[in-house]
Amino acid sequence: MLKSLNPPKGNEAQLFNATLHLSRLDNPHLPIVPYERRIDRMTNRVLKQVPECANNRYKLDALITYLFMDQGFHGSDLDYYHRSNSYINEVIDDREGLPITLCVLFMEIAHRMKLPVYGVAIPRHFIVAFHEKGQKEPILIDVFDSGKILTLEEAGKLSGRRLSFDEIKPAQPKDIVIRMLHNLYNVAEIEEDSASMIRYLDGILAIDEESAYNRAMRAVLLASEERIDEAIRDLEWLVNNEPPGIQMPQIKAMLRRLYLRTQTP
Repeated sequence: MLKSLNPPKGNEAQLFNATLHLSRLDNPHLPIVPYERRIDRMTNRVLKQVPECANNRYKLDALITYLFMDQGFHGSDLDYYHRSNSYINEVIDDREGLPITLCVLFMEIAHRMKLPVYGVAIPRHFIVAFHEKGQKEPILIDVFDSGKILTLEEAGKLSGRRLSFDEIKPAQPKDIVIRMLHNLYNVAEIEEDSASMIRYLDGILAIDEESAYNRAMRAVLLASEERIDEAIRDLEWLVNNEPPGIQMPQIKAMLRRLYLRTQTP
């Protein structure tokens, strides 16, 4: 199942499916097809409201109206850090979520409508950009704030610093899924749920096995859960690859300690 989290690079068509499989990390019996069909129905309902001759900007406005005014999707304010806000199926069911999950939903319908949109990971937030060919600058949309059209200055305020349009670049599907997994990891860390933290790190490393920091974190957690052989495998990978940014003396010392533990009768 972890391989299903790994959408081909640049293939937005696989992103929604990957996020459904992400939800299955905590709900392994979650059915996938019913939610894909719900997205089909939602897309068809928007298109029925759009004249055949409508341009893409008209379609974009119709999608914003449908999701946020007609259907009531909104950003989660009361319980922002609840894990359900990171599960795309529960976002669809409850009509609320995090900026990134609402963006995934918005982009999935927009892509089915053949609209030129992409997700943008600005600092501290996640937004959608609509950028037609020949259009000088993209239109920025804050789906967390009911599809509000943003100026670049307003996007900068959300980020905590001034932005330029050069920074408004498409986030890759793999990076979006990893960011969602990190959100889940952060909640599990607050709840001191080591088993879930390991599960989310498993997902991250299934997508990006070269992520040395996450591998080191998993090794520490595995050791704390007495999963010594698994921790040793992660530490041996780090020692053999010597990735930059990792404190190798500490890694080697930990590996020696675990070796000794395996040899203790």
